Amino acid sequence: MHRFTEMTALRRKLILSITAFTSLAIPISFGTARAKPLQAQSQPASYNLSNFKFEVASIKPAKDPDGGWGLNNTTDGIRGLNVPLLYLVKAAYGIYEDHRYLGAPNWINSEHYDVDAKMESAVAEQFRKLPGAQRIVAEQHMLQVLLEERFNMKAHRDTKEFPVYFLVIAKSGTKLQEAKPNPDDPSAENGVWGGGGMREGVTTMTAHLVPIGQLASQLTGIVGRTVQDKTGLTGRYNLTLKFTPEYLAFQSPTAAASEGQPALSTSNPTGTSIFSAVQDQLGLKLESGKGPIEIIVIDHIERASGN
Repeated sequence: MHRFTEMTALRRKLILSITAFTSLAIPISFGTARAKPLQAQSQPASYNLSNFKFEVASIKPAKDPDGGWGLNNTTDGIRGLNVPLLYLVKAAYGIYEDHRYLGAPNWINSEHYDVDAKMESAVAEQFRKLPGAQRIVAEQHMLQVLLEERFNMKAHRDTKEFPVYFLVIAKSGTKLQEAKPNPDDPSAENGVWGGGGMREGVTTMTAHLVPIGQLASQLTGIVGRTVQDKTGLTGRYNLTLKFTPEYLAFQSPTAAASEGQPALSTSNPTGTSIFSAVQDQLGLKLESGKGPIEIIVIDHIERASGN
């Protein structure tokens, strides 16, 4: 999980997409779509998710729901200040797009909580020894259990067709060069994202040894629509992506200054869109289309029970 503070909606979407590795509607009819039990994802037989849970958890309504907020890992659990309930749900299922959560009451958007949850010491030690991908799954499982126990949350997975972007190789060909992992490099297992900084209205994202699926996940948060990898590329890549966030590209210098943001250069007032950057800098392309997307249907949720 990652630290996350209050900011404007468009900046929030951008920062979340850069730092995460990586809002709701009424229930709808899914036709013949098949509902699935909520499991984080499949795991090896030796990896028992039921071993991982928070031993104790304090969950209290936030004292200042209109203030800034954050959610962080600790050595033995998580600690959050003023965390929106909707974000806790998103973190529990690893899906951060609002439209992929259906069926919840409107108040889930406005409820904020202070959270302090800890694992028993032996569980925390076992958790720290997990490979990165399994550690993410275990953390999501623990959050799901926490939501079930303290918010009486019931949910299931389903699918629904949504507008998406397909990430494909551009006609000019990919500009990505496959990187060879060093077994001694701690980033070799899951890859590392960096950058995310902004200078003169330009955001720079860098990545080391990441698969294209991770790039698609990062782009999903930026473009506001699920990005599905259709490149067929199976390697790991180092990449740098520079672009102008949409909220700045269409923002006047006066409005930018009011938010403490740098005005764009008058010689390049609209900057480079994420779509142009992906094609020009990576040799890939985002093509609009429709596809089946996994969604989370929230069947029931209540305000937090007492500690």
